[in-house]
Amino acid sequence: MPNTLPPGLPRQSMPQQPLPPLPPEPPKTSFVSNAIGIGGFVVLAIIVIWGLTHLFNISNPWLDMLFNTKSSISVTAPAQITSKDTFPIMEIHTKRQG
Repeated sequence: MPNTLPPGLPRQSMPQQPLPPLPPEPPKTSFVSNAIGIGGFVVLAIIVIWGLTHLFNISNPWLDMLFNTKSSISVTAPAQITSKDTFPIMEIHTKRQG
């Protein structure tokens, strides 16, 4: 094929189709980042367990009072008393183990 272009102009080749984009490469994870991630989860689990243990210890008396129906309190006092007289009051608290 003879060169039909005017002199001085570069010879152009056939127009090329644009190439399709390359598929993205999967992210590469290293051993160090995996170890740091696992260590973080272990530390987080320890903190949560520690917090739940302390929360249970703090709320144990309240929960025991709320759900334990086997305790009783009895108070004894005289049947009749006049004003300005002192009298004894006895309080007995029993908690049965069940």
